[in-house]
Amino acid sequence: MSQERTKRNVEAALIRQAWIDESFREALLKDSTAVYSEHLAEIDPEAKLPEDLEVRVVEEADEKLYLVLPNASPGAPEKPLDNRSTREDFEAAIVWQAYQDDAFKHELLRDPKSVFESRLTAIKEGVSLPPDLEVEAVEETDDVFYLRIPQPPAEIMELSEEELEAVAGGREEAVSVGVAVGTATQVTSVVVVGLVAVSHAI
Repeated sequence: MSQERTKRNVEAALIRQAWIDESFREALLKDSTAVYSEHLAEIDPEAKLPEDLEVRVVEEADEKLYLVLPNASPGAPEKPLDNRSTREDFEAAIVWQAYQDDAFKHELLRDPKSVFESRLTAIKEGVSLPPDLEVEAVEETDDVFYLRIPQPPAEIMELSEEELEAVAGGREEAVSVGVAVGTATQVTSVVVVGLVAVSHAI
């Protein structure tokens, strides 16, 4: 199993468990590195975290989004953004530009919400994020790795095991920049980033 595949599998398992088990969530937040290491060993017994690597968990909420800048420069985005792009596509484009342009990266770390809004405006004129929404960008280093826990789907208890894994792993196709997803099947017509509605209706 590739390192990237192993990483995605560990993250999906941790996110899913944190969504459905409050005691596990608390343990993960309290000792993120130890819990991550334990799950990594379960998924791939040959894989180990570097001894000096710290895992930090950032948990999203109704009024808080996180953008994680990886420690290594990512590959170029596969496709241009439009109002059907997924949140993953949207953030990949921002992260890629950050690694091409130091001034852009500095601005992203200083005021990520403004950067998000400017990118949304390029996709749909007049779009803005809710005034009470906070966006924070965090940057990984050689010694720090971030695990982001998004908000769980509203209908989480109704999802199957496979559906939970898909959403936790970031593979929910309906979650897009241009369409808000109320449930796994219900779609409302407002512009969003991920699951967070913004103030301009399409």
